[in-house]
Amino acid sequence: EDPTVQKLHQVACELTGHDAALFCASGTMSNQLGIRCNLGAPPHSVVCDHRAHVHNYESSAIAFFNGATTFPILPLEDIKKISEFARDNDIKMHLDGARLWNASIATGISLKEYSQQFDSVSLCLSKGLGAPVGSILVGSHGLIAKAKHFRKMLGGGWRQAGILAAAGLYAIEHHWANLQRDHEHAKLLADGLERLGFKLTARCDTNMVWVDTAPLRVRVDNLRDELERNDIRIFGDGGVGEIRFVTHHQVSRDDVGRVLSVIEAFVAKAPKTTD
Repeated sequence: EDPTVQKLHQVACELTGHDAALFCASGTMSNQLGIRCNLGAPPHSVVCDHRAHVHNYESSAIAFFNGATTFPILPLEDIKKISEFARDNDIKMHLDGARLWNASIATGISLKEYSQQFDSVSLCLSKGLGAPVGSILVGSHGLIAKAKHFRKMLGGGWRQAGILAAAGLYAIEHHWANLQRDHEHAKLLADGLERLGFKLTARCDTNMVWVDTAPLRVRVDNLRDELERNDIRIFGDGGVGEIRFVTHHQVSRDDVGRVLSVIEAFVAKAPKTTD
């Protein structure tokens, strides 16, 4: 394979403590490969958090590709206890680590300490790290050998991966250390939104801010549209309810101030509703 891809694999293995790695086109692909390669013969059951991306946002790929049913559960506090129980009972564990880079910076816990609790881990390069595309699957040599076969079946046997792997390496080397700044900007945004009357629906620990518009009785779609008219894009739809903001390496402190100014002006004039 391309030497730059091999270097990316090497860096991923060193950071996570796993034996082998595989560069994939997307987080959904690396998640599905990891899950498929941890499963034996169907039927399967996959137990996951009720908010898990693989359960809610991957188009039922677990059922379609793997013949498995997901059973969402609430998370236990201690990942190590879950891992110990799983290994004692021959249960395989896969981690969707799309936000693991952020979690490591926020907690001070290394990627290796997190990753060693799992049989396979998917590490997204294009979310918090800001690479243009790509995700890495890490695991044992045997698991990655199987994953290469299934990746080919999913159309992921790319020959043009070198330049994209180089972007991923750049993101790890230059963007990862700056994620704390993204977290600080998110906290600044969260504090500002609370002052304007929004209700935080989750603690702001990393680069995501979740708020409820109900206390201000403003519709999410109206707020979204007003922000878009000012070249600001957020995730949300519908009436009164929850909305998500995400900061990244291209969002500055001044940008956060501008977002808050636009929202403050909107709140002052927006029609009130309970729908």
